[in-house]
Amino acid sequence: MHRHHIHILSFILLVMTFVLHLPSLEAGEMEDALKRLRKGEQKIDFYGIVIDQHGKPVEGAKATFHASAYGILRPKYTRLAAVSGADGRFEIHAGKGARLDLENMECHGYEFPREGNTRGFTYDLAYVERHRPDKANPVVFHLRKKHSEAVVLLNSRASILLSAPKNISWFGWDVASCREWTAPAPPDPGYFRDYEVTGGHDAEKKEWTLTIKMNGEQAGVLMSDKLLYEAPADGYAKEVTLTFKYSEKPPLNHLYLRLRDCGMYARLDVEHGSVSEKGVYFSCKAVINPYGSRSLEPLLFSDEEYKRANECDREGMKALKAQRLAPRPPFEQWIKEGKAKY
Repeated sequence: MHRHHIHILSFILLVMTFVLHLPSLEAGEMEDALKRLRKGEQKIDFYGIVIDQHGKPVEGAKATFHASAYGILRPKYTRLAAVSGADGRFEIHAGKGARLDLENMECHGYEFPREGNTRGFTYDLAYVERHRPDKANPVVFHLRKKHSEAVVLLNSRASILLSAPKNISWFGWDVASCREWTAPAPPDPGYFRDYEVTGGHDAEKKEWTLTIKMNGEQAGVLMSDKLLYEAPADGYAKEVTLTFKYSEKPPLNHLYLRLRDCGMYARLDVEHGSVSEKGVYFSCKAVINPYGSRSLEPLLFSDEEYKRANECDREGMKALKAQRLAPRPPFEQWIKEGKAKY
């Protein structure tokens, strides 16, 4: 039996033993046990401030928390909420508890990023690094202000794969069809190589050198560590050469592209990747604006409007394959009518 399974069975037996002995516990003994647990609890006071990516306070952000206190068999939860004022500040005040956890923060026109925000705060006096509320120094939460121009983005995938053992030193990719080539070949009817990658490996220096070449009249590539929702206006190159040291983590975060003859803007988000003596591997999520603007802000539809969203996807992908810009639907009107939102 695996050690993990033994731990699970031991825990189940411990719980069953406790439950079976509950009737034999004197009321005073139960109360003493709870007192020992609750001794570490203290009154929950919390001070926070909400700002956007530009450092400006966000008014009207609703923060939802739950406070937990010790119980006999399970914690007792109390849900709490507060709304930020004009200065972005808010306060939470509750009874005694051991922990406060942020469930969600929402505000129209803003996005609450998963990363970069602390969500759990311990109040138990038994912990040295417990949260100490300070009204003069509130906890800072970050919301991202969305761009007003949101569009239906095409979702695709992109990869880069070079292998030393397999002698793969050239790689091509079609963003529209997700087709790959691992050796130079004549043009393939019905497909387009958005980029070609050639690479060389230096085992002594423990590094790879890659050259990314973009195809298309207006095509270009730009590397960045920043997640942007509006593609850069300039700085794109038809061809770039990059050197990467061995690393188990992706050595880059984002690539911004101008695609094909029509110059559609796109962003590749590197989700997985590594550089080693065996080769180079990047797996990316791709979002593409088929309408010609630099906006990479996604327009969202309700479940009832999925047919409208699917139609936009079909028209956008058809335009990408034909190397032309897609006709722009009346997104602003759809937002006013409540059929879509950003």
